Amino acid sequence: MAKKLVIIMANTDPRNGEELGAPIFQASVAAAMEYDVEVICTSIAAKLMKKGVAETLFMKSGDARSIYDFIKDAHS
Repeated sequence: MAKKLVIIMANTDPRNGEELGAPIFQASVAAAMEYDVEVICTSIAAKLMKKGVAETLFMKSGDARSIYDFIKDAHS
């Protein structure tokens, strides 16, 4: 049986970095458990897919790692 997780980020506002953490961490954990993971960004969350946006967003002010860094970790 194939293990798959689909995360749909629809109302997650990229301007609020704390909202981005949970779905990205869930994707990372599922991928580590060998699930096939897809993250779909739609509506306002689709702004994350625009080149350069995720690199400028942070979960909390003062964080050293950007949202893009967490996305790369989830991907690898």
